[in-house]
Amino acid sequence: MNKTGKKIASLFLSAAIAAASFVCVWADAKFSDVPESYWAAEHIRNASDAGIIYGYTDGSFKPKNNVNRQEALAMIYRVLRGASLLKTEDDLSANYTDVLDRYAFSNNGLRTSAAYFFENSVLEEADLQAPEGAKSAAPRELIAVWASKAIGYEISPLSVLKYNDTASIEAPYIPYVDALYRYGIMIGGTDGNFSPKNGVVRAEMAAIAVRLLKAAPDTVLVPDTKASAVVTVSGNISLVNTSRRTMAVVTPDGTKTLHIKSGSPILLDGESADISALSSYVGSDVVFSCVIGCADSVAVQTGPTVLSGTVSEVRNLSDCSAVTITLKNGANAAYIYEAGSTEGSLPSAGDSVDFISDGALLLEIR
Repeated sequence: MNKTGKKIASLFLSAAIAAASFVCVWADAKFSDVPESYWAAEHIRNASDAGIIYGYTDGSFKPKNNVNRQEALAMIYRVLRGASLLKTEDDLSANYTDVLDRYAFSNNGLRTSAAYFFENSVLEEADLQAPEGAKSAAPRELIAVWASKAIGYEISPLSVLKYNDTASIEAPYIPYVDALYRYGIMIGGTDGNFSPKNGVVRAEMAAIAVRLLKAAPDTVLVPDTKASAVVTVSGNISLVNTSRRTMAVVTPDGTKTLHIKSGSPILLDGESADISALSSYVGSDVVFSCVIGCADSVAVQTGPTVLSGTVSEVRNLSDCSAVTITLKNGANAAYIYEAGSTEGSLPSAGDSVDFISDGALLLEIR
């Protein structure tokens, strides 16, 4: 077994030991209704062995049953525990008695996980406002929000989704759905849809939980390579929805839906702009780009642009450098510098520079 495999195995073992105090059915993960040929059999076995999701006392797993909100939160909590990512294992439920009672959380274990997520700004009361409160089915988009926040994935100011039904995803949830897609945790169905309002069945939740747990050892909260840090999309804008902050962009790989996170500044050819300004560019070819983990701004360029500013930070990634520049208008923009790709040497923090960029790529520094 290689080093990564041993690390993952160790995570599963520690999670299983931690879960041993629960009264449940999960030993050996031999469930009467989960044949080896079932698509999620391995996920169910691994999630069960890790103490994340349990079977029933009659020996069944009920893989097609919907997961409700309190159950989904508890499973994500157990992933954090298994990955040693919990900030505290103290039971904080006494601090949230009123809200836990209001939404009918069932028992101490479920209340503990919900209280932890309230305490750490993962869970909001609005997330539970459904006919049956905590016992209402957990929609896919909400699970994406909880999982992204719980693990601490770096959220991109520019989201790029290929789902056919992106318009059905609540706009504030899009950056979290994007993060789960980027990390390969939730990738949608074979029909090209994300189905954001649909519930998640126990088999699917087992798969999500296992992917979260397996990814945890290698999780980089701030992307450290060009491939993971840079988001760039070139194409023709076909539609702008100002209220949702989304754009349909026709690219050589097909039409993609882009979303600019609320609060992220837009720099249109280096000048601060509102989302409504992009409506004037419907039918035009543009480049959208950002560098995740640096400036929170999104650059929208109609072509290579000459700009001026002061370097505020240079961050070394494993294969290039990320340069954050405060432009003359006060906005911060981030670019990627690759050795040999520009004319001019890499600047230092505090340097005043004139530069040419194409999207997030620095072409020339003066």
